[in-house]
Amino acid sequence: MFRSPSTTLVARRATGFALVELLLALTLGSVLLIALADAAHMLGLQVEDLRDEVDHSGDDALAEMQAAVRRAWWVDADATSLRVADPFGNITEYALENNALVVRRPGGEEGELVSDVTGITLDVQTTQRLREDTPLNSAGTWWTAAAPGSPDTLDLDDGDEVALGFTVSPAAPASVNTVSGVDEQLVQANLDSITLTAAFIDLSPHIFCHLHASPPHNPNHAANTGVLTFELYEARVPGNPQPHGPLLASTSIGAHQLPAGTVMWWDTIALQAVAPPAGVAWGWWNSNAHVIPINIAPTAPVTIGLAGMGAVVEPGRAYTLVVRLTGRAEVTLATTSRANAVQSEVALKRAGESVRTPQALDVPRSLAGTRTFTQTSEHAAVSSVGITLQPARAAPITGSASVSGQMVAPDAWTSVVPGEVPVLEQSGS
Repeated sequence: MFRSPSTTLVARRATGFALVELLLALTLGSVLLIALADAAHMLGLQVEDLRDEVDHSGDDALAEMQAAVRRAWWVDADATSLRVADPFGNITEYALENNALVVRRPGGEEGELVSDVTGITLDVQTTQRLREDTPLNSAGTWWTAAAPGSPDTLDLDDGDEVALGFTVSPAAPASVNTVSGVDEQLVQANLDSITLTAAFIDLSPHIFCHLHASPPHNPNHAANTGVLTFELYEARVPGNPQPHGPLLASTSIGAHQLPAGTVMWWDTIALQAVAPPAGVAWGWWNSNAHVIPINIAPTAPVTIGLAGMGAVVEPGRAYTLVVRLTGRAEVTLATTSRANAVQSEVALKRAGESVRTPQALDVPRSLAGTRTFTQTSEHAAVSSVGITLQPARAAPITGSASVSGQMVAPDAWTSVVPGEVPVLEQSGS
């Protein structure tokens, strides 16, 4: 059967692809495959970059915490937070909160350093350090003058004054030491009272009015007008009660606040006590044979309040308390004798004299008030910190740092932490 050429060509086309068509299909397929491969590669790179970014932010956070620890004045850490203070007392805190590492700056700024953190571990190493603690105030007797000699007395009349020296020791009693091997020291002492053995005679009655036979009594002699004045000065040196420098503090009391002394008639010829003749009420008679001396043998210690002086004394310094009597009175102090006046801490100046003369006497006395002592506390200071951060989708990040301020300290003392300066307040007695 005869076929025309056009019919044959149509039949061939119906059986498959032409070469050009096949090449075109292959080319388009290759382009699509390359595009898909590039897209997959880019996605992988993006995932890797994201992972690197997460890991890198954790490294940065760890590096910042390490640097803060190295610069810190002190460091404090617990299970989930780290607090560091710089030398100026500014505190920065790093804490794990809601699966994020949060930082709080001294100025109040706050933000996340790293998110998706499942845990933080802080491994601290400590070293024992000493610091100044709140000073201790203790009330009581803080200075006493010994009385090793034989009993004696010292009489003070109107215008007389006696200087009583003392030196404040800087040493503290062992009972106030708080840390083994550390001796506390006295900071200051308040002078609130003095205790001594003394007696007073009021010279205003008529028997003391005049020392002659029959004068009239002066009605202006009011009773109990004697005054004792106490003045505090620095002394030149320990053992020398001469005042040096300006008046530091003063106060006064009525001399009649001392225990009352006794008087008796005395026969100066027979050297014995006698009863006064009938009707005689004056100081002497019979050619000065009999007088009325003041027989004071004070036996009762008396505490005289000096808190009104507001006097504060410092350790290591020598002071003197000048006691002056004015008015119609006489005061006698119990004393003990000594071989000489060297280092006696007692100097006397009579009315009208210009110099104080050291006495071969000791005046038994004690001083009391509130003393303030240093106090030391011992604590475990953080010397180094190991830090481990656990990101949610990465391996743990670890590092450590030493607290330079603790590592280079020449001794155990770290002194006062900024913001924690002790104040002078009573913490015991």
